Amino acid sequence: MKPFILIREYRKTDDIFTQELIKQYIMSYAWSSFIQVLFREITLQLVVLMWAILFIFVGIPLHLCFLSIPVVIFLIIFCVYAVHFNKGIEMANANPKCCFVAEAYEEPLLLLNNNDEKIEYDIVDALNGFDVNTMKKKIVGTISIRSHESLHNSGWLYRFAIDHKYPYSDIVEGLTKKAIQHSASQGWGRLETVTTECQDEVRESYSKLGFTIRQVYHRQIVGSSLRVMKTQLGLDVVKYMAANIKHQ
Repeated sequence: MKPFILIREYRKTDDIFTQELIKQYIMSYAWSSFIQVLFREITLQLVVLMWAILFIFVGIPLHLCFLSIPVVIFLIIFCVYAVHFNKGIEMANANPKCCFVAEAYEEPLLLLNNNDEKIEYDIVDALNGFDVNTMKKKIVGTISIRSHESLHNSGWLYRFAIDHKYPYSDIVEGLTKKAIQHSASQGWGRLETVTTECQDEVRESYSKLGFTIRQVYHRQIVGSSLRVMKTQLGLDVVKYMAANIKHQ
């Protein structure tokens, strides 16, 4: 049977799997975030500051102050990875009121295939007509939604994670559509979320669904100098649902 991915509501038994997926997903962006920070002005400022401390206060010869460069790089790596690790723990341990998961169903022999990116998956929202007795199940995506804290009559998407081995854009679309339908059932007129500068694939998938950029801002992660750029996206739920009804 052709493998498929089921988009369904979260169950309590999914806890361990979704928590681990969220941690892995957030940590997967640690390296790209480090590269982004490394080539910013803060890196040069830290190197110069370290040189000054070593030369003026410690008395180390100027030509040996170059040793401060790997120290600064290690410091940045440590800070970036620590922030991602803490964020992963925080999101994994959150207790969402509404959550959806993407569950992959595959034949056991298919799991021996290492070219997962070449495998085609159908995206479904029900198991009607599928014989899944011999298939292996795996949680490969999750998304949570709650009421917006600062915007009236709006929803907020968060706690998003996907296994990169599986069809990324298809899973994002399936999970987000479920969240949009939930927003409509709650009477919310708008749905918003935020992405980091490294999450290009997520932003592209959201844009295809009709999300537009509301604002781009920098958020401090360590002190006032080490910052990451974030993009806040929004969707008009009423217009989206009306457009989809017309196309049905």
